[in-house]
Amino acid sequence: MPTILVDTSVLRTEGWQSAALSSLFELSKDGQVEIIIPDVVFEERRTQWRQDYKKKIADSARFLAAAAKDALLGDVEKAPIESAAAALAPANDPETLSNTVVNRYFDQAKAIIRPTEAAEHQEVMSRYFSGDDPFPEPKARKDIPDAYVYLAARNEQLKSGDLLVLCEDGNLRKAIQKIDGIEVFKTVQDLLESAPLVEALNKVELNKQWLAMKPAVSDEAIKVELMDFVSQNLGSLLEGAEVHSTAIPEDNNSAHVQMYGEPEGLEVIASKDFGSGWLEYKVSFEIDLHLWFYVYRSDAWDVPDWVSVSFGDPESEHYFEAEGERRAFVEVTISAQADVKDQFEEGDQVFEHLEFSSDLEITILDDE
Repeated sequence: MPTILVDTSVLRTEGWQSAALSSLFELSKDGQVEIIIPDVVFEERRTQWRQDYKKKIADSARFLAAAAKDALLGDVEKAPIESAAAALAPANDPETLSNTVVNRYFDQAKAIIRPTEAAEHQEVMSRYFSGDDPFPEPKARKDIPDAYVYLAARNEQLKSGDLLVLCEDGNLRKAIQKIDGIEVFKTVQDLLESAPLVEALNKVELNKQWLAMKPAVSDEAIKVELMDFVSQNLGSLLEGAEVHSTAIPEDNNSAHVQMYGEPEGLEVIASKDFGSGWLEYKVSFEIDLHLWFYVYRSDAWDVPDWVSVSFGDPESEHYFEAEGERRAFVEVTISAQADVKDQFEEGDQVFEHLEFSSDLEITILDDE
């Protein structure tokens, strides 16, 4: 059975809802592969998710606070918005939440969280001061976590024989590739296309069902369900999303999406099949966005026509709130889980689950 050790770099790139990772985890749950997560990788990924969550909470509180200041609202209307903003601060302790959720995430995948061996701590420090692999030079502090992953890979190979490693990080990948008996893959897709994983995938009953069902699923049926999903879930995709454009007169040329219109002209521009009914679709569409940002007080009198500035006191306020509408071109990847069944007929639902993945791209059209 193939043994696979996973580095943080791949988990971060793939994201929480990755179809490729889900297909790999399906192999683990079916007992076709063994997945090893070094404890340092677990902690790196957990704390990354924790910080992402804390930022979202902070952004949400900021947007609610801005909404509560709207001139259209009286005291009665402002009260629930202010209450919601105040409630966000203590909501769900990020440390406890991240531990619970990430433990469950890997447990459901039947992945093994590998504890660091006592001798590895000492060897990491020795390599840190000598500059041996994976350190590019002595005392390269940022590479200390990589050293733990490197030693975990080396020692797991000594125990299990041939080892497959998922690692996107360039320096760490090069160092691990020097270890005999280890094959390193940069992406989950590359790993899934390797001979050991193709052989494992062919043994999974769910994948056999999917391959039998797939020819009956039309491109039009897929597009209709993807369009419905995008239309019904725009809030989770766009609300608060950061947009960058030279057309935005903000210090960093950035703004956040406050409201949005209806998506138009959705197209499926790329698709990938990772097996067992796990798929990935890159879709594009155009949409009108209402953007919110700050303008420096000295720039507030010279902004594009589409920008509306809420002027404050220039003596006490360095920045004024601003907003405006722009047309945008959006690209996003959707992870999909097919509703795999023995008999698929026209009109049947294609997907059991759809989820936006992490690579959202928003391009403002007609930059000025």
